[in-house]
Amino acid sequence: MRVRTGSMRSLPYSIEINDFNAFLFQGQTGEQFAQTIRAQFDGCTTAAPRPAG
Repeated sequence: MRVRTGSMRSLPYSIEINDFNAFLFQGQTGEQFAQTIRAQFDGCTTAAPRPAG
């Protein structure tokens, strides 16, 4: 997709960090949801391949 300026990024995420599910079905608080997002991000960055060099 082309954008006028800059770039557009997409970060896939699991169902666990979908806000609709977290609040309505899991009953998470805002702080719990924030922690879930941080944990998911940390897991993604740990598993991501490192660039050569």
